[in-house]
Amino acid sequence: MNGQIMFSIAILLFMFLQNAQMKYTTCGVMRNMEKNGSDVAKEPFGVWPWHVAVLNSSNGYVTSGAIISEWFVLTVAHATFTSKSVQKTPNEFVVAMGIRDLSDPQNFTKRTNISSITRYGGYDQRPGINDVALLKTATIISFNEHISNICLWPNYNMDQVNQESQMSIVGWGSPKEYGKSNIILSETNVTMSNFKICHEHSDILNGKVFCIVNINKTDICLENGAGGIYVRYKDVWYLRGMISSNELNTGSDNSCQNLQNLRFMELTYHQKWIERYALPKKHNLLGIEDCGIRIYSDSMKQLGPHQQPWITQLAYVFWGRFNVTDCHGVLIHPEFVVTSSKCTENREYRKLLHVILGASSIGKDLYDTTKQTIQAIEITEHLFSQTSSTFEFGFDINVLRLARKADITENVKPICLPSSVEPTSHYSMVAWNRGGEHPKQLKHSSMQAIPFHKCHTEYLKLGINITSEDYLACYKYCQISDVQGLQTCEVDKSQTCTTPLSGGPLFYTKHDGIHTYTYLAGIRSFGPASCQDDIFEVFNDIVSFREEIETLVIWKAWFDEEDDHLSYDIEDVSDTVHFELDEEGNILDENGNIWNIDDDK
Repeated sequence: MNGQIMFSIAILLFMFLQNAQMKYTTCGVMRNMEKNGSDVAKEPFGVWPWHVAVLNSSNGYVTSGAIISEWFVLTVAHATFTSKSVQKTPNEFVVAMGIRDLSDPQNFTKRTNISSITRYGGYDQRPGINDVALLKTATIISFNEHISNICLWPNYNMDQVNQESQMSIVGWGSPKEYGKSNIILSETNVTMSNFKICHEHSDILNGKVFCIVNINKTDICLENGAGGIYVRYKDVWYLRGMISSNELNTGSDNSCQNLQNLRFMELTYHQKWIERYALPKKHNLLGIEDCGIRIYSDSMKQLGPHQQPWITQLAYVFWGRFNVTDCHGVLIHPEFVVTSSKCTENREYRKLLHVILGASSIGKDLYDTTKQTIQAIEITEHLFSQTSSTFEFGFDINVLRLARKADITENVKPICLPSSVEPTSHYSMVAWNRGGEHPKQLKHSSMQAIPFHKCHTEYLKLGINITSEDYLACYKYCQISDVQGLQTCEVDKSQTCTTPLSGGPLFYTKHDGIHTYTYLAGIRSFGPASCQDDIFEVFNDIVSFREEIETLVIWKAWFDEEDDHLSYDIEDVSDTVHFELDEEGNILDENGNIWNIDDDK
C-alpha cells in the first residue's frame, strides 16, 4: 500500500514539474515583445532569443549558433576546425546568449562554456554539405524572455508553409550605422524566391542544398559568413537551416552591398541525428538514445524481417500441461514490452508465462541450449491490465513489466516510440503468420494509412462501430515503388492473404544519412476474418497512448527498486514452439493441424 501511495505521489510530482516548465519550454516563441513588425532588428532585447554568438576563449566572434534545448546549441561544423583536418576542443569555445551587441552585454546576458562537441558523421568539409555540429553547454540553459529555444524545421512536406510563412536570415555583422568595430545581431526578411537549389550539389539526393540569390543592398552583414535562416508559421518560429560559406563584399561605407555564395541545407535531413543527441525525448518518447537503430544505406530503404531485434514472443501454459507460443510483443525499454491486451488476459485454458526475446523464427528446434541469443524472462506486472475489458473496441493494448532488464545485444534491442505524429509514405507490418510449416519466419507486409472516416464507414456496414475515441488507426496492404529516389506505396489488391498471430506490430522508419531508426506505429487489434473479406486492418495507435506509456514506464523504471529476479533457463522453454493458437483458440500443431486435447489422454 505504501508503495502505491509513493508511486502516486511521484506521478503527481512528475505532472506538476511538467506544468511548471511549460512556460519556458515551448520552442520558437518570442516573449515579452512590445511590437511584432518586420523591423525586429531595432528591438533592444527579446528578439531572436535563440540566436547566440559562439566565441573563442579570447571572446572573439567565431560563428552563429541556435539554442535547440536546455543543453545544446546547433552550429556549423566547419567552425569547430582549426583547419580542414584539425578539430578544435570544447574549451576553445564560449557561447554568449541574450545579447544583441557583442560589445555591450546586458544584465540578462549569459555566457557558458562548452563541455563537448558532436559533429555530424557525414560532414566531409565541402562547404554547405552536412555542415552541422552540436555544442553541449557546461551548464544548463535557463529559459526566459531573453533566452529560449527554437523549434526544428518539421520533417514533413511544408509546401504550404513555404507560400504562407515569413522567413528571416539572422546573423552577426556590422551594419553601417554601427561602424566596423561593433558586431550586431541583425536580420533581413526573405522568401523562397530568394533561393534556388545549388546545381553543384545535385548529387545530394536526401538533403536539399539551397543557394541564396537576389539579396543586394541589405542592412545585414554576416561575419564569417554564418547565420541562421528562420521561418515563422502560425506565430511559431522554426530553424530551417544554418547558413554558411559566403564571401562578403563590402563598400567603402562599411555597409553590405552584396551577399554572395550563401547556402544552407535543410535540417530535415539531419533531424533524427539532432534529436538523438540533443532532444532524446523527441527522438524517442522514453529518451533511449540507441533505440531502433541500424546502419543506413541508400540501397536499403527498409529493414528486412530478420533485422527486427525488438520483436518478442509471448509464451503460455495451455491447460496446465504444455507450452504454447502465441502473440507478438515489442520491446520498448529493457524492462517493458508492449502487446495486445487480449494477449495478456488469463483465460481458463491458458496462462501467460513469460516473454521470449531474441528469436527471429518459431520452430521445433529453435531453443537449442547451445544458442545464447534467446532470453526468456518472467512477467511481474501488467500496466494496462483493464483496457480491453473496459472498451468494446479499441484500447486493446497492455504494457508488461519484465522481472529483470533484458540484456541488450544484437538480437535484443528496444524500438523507438514516437513522441508525435510523423507522416511517412508507408508502414510495415512484420509478423509471424498463422498456419504454414515450422520453422515460421517473420514476414514483411507494406501498408498504407487509410483515412479513419473511410474505415469507420466500412466497419459500420459489418455492425462494428469504431470511433476516433477508441485510439485506433486503419491501414491497407500496398506495394512499394521507387521512382527517382522517391518511394510511394500504392494499394495492392493482389496482396497475398495472410493472418498474423495476435498483436502484430506496425513499424515505420526514419533516416539521417548514417542510421535507420525504426518506430512502433501500432499493435494489430483486429482485421479481416478470412481471405474473402476486403476490409482494412485495424491497429492500436501508439501515439494516442504516448502520455500513459511515458508516465507509467519512466516512473516505474525510475522509482521502483530493481528486483533481482531470474529468467527461465533455456531448457525450461525447449518445448514452447511446438504449438500455437488460431483465432478461435484451437491448438494447432507444428504442421498447422487442429490438435484435440483428448488425443493425449
